[in-house]
Amino acid sequence: GFQLTARDITERKRAEEEWKRYEEKLSTLNIYSRNLNIAESIEEIYRITLEAMERTLGFEQASFMVVDKNVLYVADQRGYPEILSLRLPLNEKRGITVKAAKTGRLVLVSDTKKDEAYVEGMPNIRSELAVPIKIGHSVLGVLNVESKRLNAFSEKDRKLLEILASHAATAISNLEHAKNLEAYAREIQ
Repeated sequence: GFQLTARDITERKRAEEEWKRYEEKLSTLNIYSRNLNIAESIEEIYRITLEAMERTLGFEQASFMVVDKNVLYVADQRGYPEILSLRLPLNEKRGITVKAAKTGRLVLVSDTKKDEAYVEGMPNIRSELAVPIKIGHSVLGVLNVESKRLNAFSEKDRKLLEILASHAATAISNLEHAKNLEAYAREIQ
């Protein structure tokens, strides 16, 4: 006679593949972080960050928003059919990105139709994820991604975008520090 024990490992294999893809994305983000740290202009930081958001993380629509005085505005974007010229005052009560900038915390909206704070920038957006770009307690801007699908962003997406926002914040800080040192050196000369 024979005795057979069978176990379905399909779920485990799928989880292993998903973890492998996540590790590959982390590794790729490290490459982008090196590029961010040698960026020579703020525009280059915007471009590299958005490229990482699009290519590594696979987000369809992404924007790099900047805080200037008491206004949050789109500095650069990807995936939108037209240029977004949103300028959102930080004293407003509406806006997912405004909420992220004011609280300094990630804001995830799984269904924009059910969130009264949502401000439509583009039609048919159903999910939004906004991650603040911070140095200490100071918010420099917000990385914002949107999707036409409900519940489009996973826990891993949130973590990866937070890592990228941290790298962008460091790059901006380093760029400002280098400019201050150059100005100080010229002053001394």
